[in-house]
Amino acid sequence: MDLPEVQKLTLMQTVSAGHMRVVDGVGTLLQMEGLCAKLATDARELKVVLAAPGAKAAGGGASSTAAGGAAAAASGGAAAGKA
Repeated sequence: MDLPEVQKLTLMQTVSAGHMRVVDGVGTLLQMEGLCAKLATDARELKVVLAAPGAKAAGGGASSTAAGGAAAAASGGAAAGKA
């Protein structure tokens, strides 16, 4: 990922905190869901563009819409296709 060093360190700190909890014996699905939510929140605060692998970074095609919906769903927002 092409991110500034500060942003990489922030995301790595979040992952390592989750890893330490798993090592301490709290390896539940809830921990993984919390880690995903925290990463999505951190990415939003750091203004990191989340895209699916192979998706175009700009353009507004179906793949970028799907990635945006997945990022919104992971962060607790409304997914693009929800009714």
